[in-house]
Amino acid sequence: MSILNLKPTHKIIKTFYQEIATLSDLKISTEGSVAPAFATVLRHCARQCDLQFVEQYSLNREGKHPTRTDGTLLDQFELRHGIWD
Repeated sequence: MSILNLKPTHKIIKTFYQEIATLSDLKISTEGSVAPAFATVLRHCARQCDLQFVEQYSLNREGKHPTRTDGTLLDQFELRHGIWD
């Protein structure tokens, strides 16, 4: 697996902060409004590490109702490497 190369000066991070600032100027700060920008950053990071970022991923737990995450990082074997909830 690759090592993540992400710095505050990278374009993806600058774009994220610009999108958040634009929403802030509009007085919008709900989770649902900022989530797409954050998901874009996670998708970018996942590609660097040969992972797949899946939004609204269901975790099936034996004997319990499934839990849906905001996003999950999966490898080629569908092993979870991170969960955003």
